[in-house]
Amino acid sequence: MSINKEAVTKPKGNIRHKENLSASVLFTFTPKIEYMLDMLNNGIVPRYVYERLPGTKRYYITPMKCFCDIPLGKVKNHMERYGFYGIGVKKSFLQQNGATPVIYIHKNSEPYFGIKEMKGMRMEEAPFLPLLKRYYGDDYYFSEGKDEPQLKRIHFYDEREWRYIPKDFKSETSIKFDTIKDGLRHAFELNKSQVNKNAKLKIPIDAIEYVIINKKKELAPTLKELRKSYRGQELDMMLTKIVIAENIIKDF
Repeated sequence: MSINKEAVTKPKGNIRHKENLSASVLFTFTPKIEYMLDMLNNGIVPRYVYERLPGTKRYYITPMKCFCDIPLGKVKNHMERYGFYGIGVKKSFLQQNGATPVIYIHKNSEPYFGIKEMKGMRMEEAPFLPLLKRYYGDDYYFSEGKDEPQLKRIHFYDEREWRYIPKDFKSETSIKFDTIKDGLRHAFELNKSQVNKNAKLKIPIDAIEYVIINKKKELAPTLKELRKSYRGQELDMMLTKIVIAENIIKDF
């Protein structure tokens, strides 16, 4: 009796196993559960970001909401940096609303973008300007309760960033800042006084894939808060989307 080795060793069906390098959802993280709940209940509000371009003193300030295109099992470092609460939104929904990946650049990218001279056009008129992001460098940011900006040197490229930028907003480039701290402070003040509430992006329940909370012990109070906004079938749907960050760190 002969044995067909191929029949024995080859799995049935068209089974394919491959590692995902990007996700079908885009994640945004925050350090506080109340911020995450506000995004669910009231929508996502773009906030002003100050961005210095590499190899120059050029900068821009633009309102935006940032997401990462990283599979859930690989978001540990991202959560460490931005917070252990967040939501995962279908990439297709965000694409329909204009979200797009950034263009990572470094000091030798100058010939391709003309950052220093902008090839004869005014800098604020360059349509790609708010999509330019440093490949690697110093990241300055203000932490709650601290007057001085914190500094961390990171590979921005690892964040695989996408940005939602409200339509009809032009980048601010006209003010001269002596230091990065001054630019950050200006963006901070803009966020306190000039956030356009009409620019909120409301996320429908069927576009939400994940609701991430930090610890298991926060599950009960989270459910209590969700019951204030969701009823019946919608509440049941939301419960299936909850993922615990400490489980991601432990098990993925």
